[in-house]
Amino acid sequence: MDYNVIIEQGRSKENDAIIEFLIPECKGYTLDIGANAGYLISKLPNAIGVDNSPIVVDKAKELGRNVILIKDKLPFEDKTFIQ
Repeated sequence: MDYNVIIEQGRSKENDAIIEFLIPECKGYTLDIGANAGYLISKLPNAIGVDNSPIVVDKAKELGRNVILIKDKLPFEDKTFIQ
């Protein structure tokens, strides 16, 4: 699997359906793990994404999306995303 492929709307019907399903389910502060270029978080008011691919994180930043490059440990305090 190529983890450097940029996922955006229209890439696949399946991906679009998943995003459309998730949008109303994401409430509060949302963490998207494996955020790719941040398409999901671009649709949410309080979201941050993480990904381990420098290529997709650079694309997210280019698009103005809040995606952080991680390699092992998540850079958040415990219980940050518990509502």
